Amino acid sequence: MELKYKGKALWKITGIVWLLVALLNLGLMLFLFNGFFGGFELLLTPLL
Repeated sequence: MELKYKGKALWKITGIVWLLVALLNLGLMLFLFNGFFGGFELLLTPLL
């Protein structure tokens, strides 16, 4: 039972780490996207 519990705990930790990395990647992507298109806001404003 101890080995199974350790296995589940390991998968929980792995899942949490993966989730944190995914959120960081999403945040970085949004930050880069906003930074890249931030300079074109004045050009896109008449189109929107």
